[in-house]
Amino acid sequence: MNRYSQIYSQIWFDGKYTSLSDTAKLMFLYVLTSPHGNMIGYYRLPVAYAACDLGWDKKDVISALDELTVASMIRYDDKANVVLIKNFLKYNPIQNESQAKGAAKLLDDVPASPLIEEFAQCIEQHASEYADMFEMAMNHIAYSLDAAEPKHAVDTVQSASSDAQKPIPDDTGHLLKTVPALSREGVERVSTPCQDPPGEQRTGTENRKQEQEQEQEHEQERMCQPAGAGPPPSLQPVPYQQIADLYNSICVSLPRIKTITEKRRKHIRASWKELDGDITLFEQTFRQAEESDFLSGRSGKWTGCNFDWLIVYNNMVKVLEGTYGNKEAGKLPQNLQNALQLVKKTDAGESIAGGLWEV
Repeated sequence: MNRYSQIYSQIWFDGKYTSLSDTAKLMFLYVLTSPHGNMIGYYRLPVAYAACDLGWDKKDVISALDELTVASMIRYDDKANVVLIKNFLKYNPIQNESQAKGAAKLLDDVPASPLIEEFAQCIEQHASEYADMFEMAMNHIAYSLDAAEPKHAVDTVQSASSDAQKPIPDDTGHLLKTVPALSREGVERVSTPCQDPPGEQRTGTENRKQEQEQEQEHEQERMCQPAGAGPPPSLQPVPYQQIADLYNSICVSLPRIKTITEKRRKHIRASWKELDGDITLFEQTFRQAEESDFLSGRSGKWTGCNFDWLIVYNNMVKVLEGTYGNKEAGKLPQNLQNALQLVKKTDAGESIAGGLWEV
């Protein structure tokens, strides 16, 4: 159970939200604050639960869920009774590693659903620095779906007012790259992937349909953002190897790296996101570290600087701000040099007579 959820106050000025029916508006506030919810916005919500909590008929619950799904604000799997709030983690972000570990364990309580693939995309967009903590749980769900019979895909939402099924517009991007098991054969996908699996080819009609869906995706990217706010910028894929190669070629005074471990990927992902995907800032960090007598170890004061230290975002900021830059060795004023010489001679037991204070 999630005791608290953040709701952005500007929701009341958002065109997507204000265009909903009053029933759908209340349903959206309900799924955000549901007593059955959790801190990841992906949880089990049978229609009967919502109907009981709201005092509605089941058909009204289904109709409201249908409207929210078509608006691309949620996704609902009516077979597994699972709801996914698309931008929940954007407005209720995971704060730290301890919270991320607890959040990943919540997936054990969510019934297996093809929506796990879209949840993986939410993690990639809004909590990529903690993706590795969710990987095992998501892979387990993916494999259970692969073995389950019969398989089902969440391609439609049953309308309460009609026996016909309404198609849901695709609102997904690339699958989470750190969860390779989600790209598997034999499991029907919730939505059409952006890239054809090996051995499959699309017809011209399918390609045109995908292009239309991608255009809709750009228009429906934001959910309950402030009026006038543009869609969040999308980052390029993280160039792990390029960043490692830059380090090895620039930081010749520091230990070379041979392997990009998952822990290193995690820190690189986090810094990449904070730096808006600007690889030149990684290069600048490495150059300033190599030029620094302190960080390079040439001063002999510290020898702990390495790739792992430099890719941590807070350390990158300090390096880029010049915290470890070399200090110019200027000469002391003559009277201070005389004073220093006096102290040295006194410590050595020498006579102090003779004009040490003369300038």
